[in-house]
Amino acid sequence: MKTLSKVIIALLGSSMAISCSYMQPKAENANENAPSLSKCEQNATIDDFDDADAQIKVVEGRGEYIYTYADALGTSIEFPSGDDFRPYPGGVGASKFIARFRGYTAKSGGDIFAGIGFGLASGGAGTPYDASKYTGVSFIAKRGSTDSAAVVRLNIADVNTDPEGKVCTECYNHFGTPIKLADQWTRYVIFFDELEQRAGWGNPRPASVDTSGLLGMSWQYAIPNSKFDLEIDDIRFIGACNEEYAKRAEEPKAEVAPPPPAVEPAQALSPAQAPTDIEPIEEIGPDNETTVQ
Repeated sequence: MKTLSKVIIALLGSSMAISCSYMQPKAENANENAPSLSKCEQNATIDDFDDADAQIKVVEGRGEYIYTYADALGTSIEFPSGDDFRPYPGGVGASKFIARFRGYTAKSGGDIFAGIGFGLASGGAGTPYDASKYTGVSFIAKRGSTDSAAVVRLNIADVNTDPEGKVCTECYNHFGTPIKLADQWTRYVIFFDELEQRAGWGNPRPASVDTSGLLGMSWQYAIPNSKFDLEIDDIRFIGACNEEYAKRAEEPKAEVAPPPPAVEPAQALSPAQAPTDIEPIEEIGPDNETTVQ
């Protein structure tokens, strides 16, 4: 996986750094649902769950529904239960509801998985959504309980990896990245060009996710015999609204050593005078008596 130059901001002002590449927040920035969001940011918001329904925000051609899925090997979803998604009370700042996904993966038996996700384009399954004006996505998340799995994978499905795109012959190897969840509300910023397919399978294997043809987004667990408990809020496209938190950190510039000082050229030395008191060395020929084998 490429180096994760992702911005991660702990929204509750914790002083504990998650990683050296993450940035800590200011407490006054905790209220991400404040009315101060620009019109552009409101349109870029996929869902903040505060309308308490199972549909993502109907804006900019989006409007699909939230769903959960799991294997048939014994994985169980405790919340939300049943076929319909239900929001969960809570969140950061003025947030009223979040998405919570909780349960247990199967102990063994094969391809084990559980996930929560949604389509994007309001035209229904198989309708691609053009997100090429954006550079990535952001969301606020944390572990719902400290004994739950700490790693979940973000998957971005596109026309090349989802069977609805009618391109792939070995499908579901979506572009994505593993996310290490913190125990406090944390903003994760993920850039599209840092996503990768999992190694060793999938056909086709394009160089990057097709941002002009996105089909959906999901968070998936795949570790057997483990508890999962994900809380998530404020899912948003980034990069079109000049958001400060969505700007890439500049790579430190390498220090260039100053050129060495100029050296004055040495003065030419006068040729040494040929000594007159040294006899020339007599050149010795080969030993004619030596036989070469």
